[in-house]
Amino acid sequence: MYPKEQAKNAIHICWGERPARNLVNAGVSVENVIITGPIHMDLLRPKYIKYFFNRKTLFEKYKLDSNKHTILFISSFVYSNLTERQILELAKAWGMDWVINRQKLTIDSFNELMIWFEELLSNNENINLIYRPHPAENGNNKLLEMQRRFKNFRVISEYSVKQWILTCDTILTWISTSIAEAYFAGKTCTILRPSKIPLEEEITVLASSNAVNRIEDFLPIAYDKNVNSINKEIIESYY
Repeated sequence: MYPKEQAKNAIHICWGERPARNLVNAGVSVENVIITGPIHMDLLRPKYIKYFFNRKTLFEKYKLDSNKHTILFISSFVYSNLTERQILELAKAWGMDWVINRQKLTIDSFNELMIWFEELLSNNENINLIYRPHPAENGNNKLLEMQRRFKNFRVISEYSVKQWILTCDTILTWISTSIAEAYFAGKTCTILRPSKIPLEEEITVLASSNAVNRIEDFLPIAYDKNVNSINKEIIESYY
């Protein structure tokens, strides 16, 4: 969705070389494209680290054992619990077939990952698994059930994703641009993909990244800090 008509005459602020090039290719003059870098990532610079809670303080707030290896899952299952109104609004823009397919992909992926997490938690008491829902996610009974069954599984939406990335040991995600936050925080991040996402639905910064597709591959590396799906070159071209 690149600018058209008069919008091409506006000055466009870009986080990286790739979006700047795309804008120029779309007809925006070079003079109107300014690369600033991702200003919102500056808080992850070492000199601003005191802006955030340290691990001990944050974990005490949620009665989490800070001595346990803590896994953060950054969720983006927005389409798993759409209201009827949301479905109709999305269908106006993208068509009902697209909404149905996207919702099925989301629900199937969510359900499969919950199986992966159940298996992980059932055999590992010495870990914490924090599920951070996307701000647009609606409530999910499966998550409530998981919290009841596993004391070391927590759904926490408070505080920024940067805050949790900085204080957790390993980072997992399904499809989220927060992988960039993990990169600038100096952390690794593993992409979990139990179901294949069509290329046209993919986030560009994840398109050429390695993902884990099977539970057999996930369980051995769930708390391995050396496993990484981040493509440094792609991230830096956009940020």
